[in-house]
Amino acid sequence: MADACYTARATTKQQVLDGINKLTLLTNEHGQYTHDAILLLQKGIRRILQSQFNPSNPGKGMEKLLDKGVNRLTQVQSTDAITAASVLKTAKQQAELLTVSTGSTITPTITTNAEAQE
Repeated sequence: MADACYTARATTKQQVLDGINKLTLLTNEHGQYTHDAILLLQKGIRRILQSQFNPSNPGKGMEKLLDKGVNRLTQVQSTDAITAASVLKTAKQQAELLTVSTGSTITPTITTNAEAQE
């Protein structure tokens, strides 16, 4: 399963690159770029990133990549991979913390991919 994430990542990267390469930066009659043309290009790039599937940001895709601030999406490294073992380990740790803090036994629950990476 970990191998599939690398294949999906490469496929998604290529789809985004192809989509951005299809965009054109319009020029005026003098061959110069205008402010409006650049805004249209930026909007096109944002739409392409929004069209990508991202379970941690439903409906907004990968547009967080354009944010200047630090967020979950910009902190993911290319070497990060979520495995079944890492998800289970995180769930067990959360259950142990809740068991200690509440005083009653809490069973592990599986978290989303974004939560598992924290």
